[in-house]
Amino acid sequence: MRRSPSLSATPPLVLPTQLLQSVFFGYSGLCLMVATLYGFLSPAVEVNNPPASAKMNAGMTLENKKILAKLTALFSWMLLAEAA
Repeated sequence: MRRSPSLSATPPLVLPTQLLQSVFFGYSGLCLMVATLYGFLSPAVEVNNPPASAKMNAGMTLENKKILAKLTALFSWMLLAEAA
């Protein structure tokens, strides 16, 4: 695999350790604050069971099976053509 000359000529970005540590601890502190806020949520924010009409039908129709077969054949053909 050949690399692009412009990408290989770019020097790596080096950040000072203190900056990386402050970003890490800042992000960790933010996550702890969000976790604390989630702990104060009441059960009232939970969604009740949706009605049966809102649930998705898990079964596949004949039309869906045909579309899936066409997509499978298309990508299989593309992989075979690429490998040759």
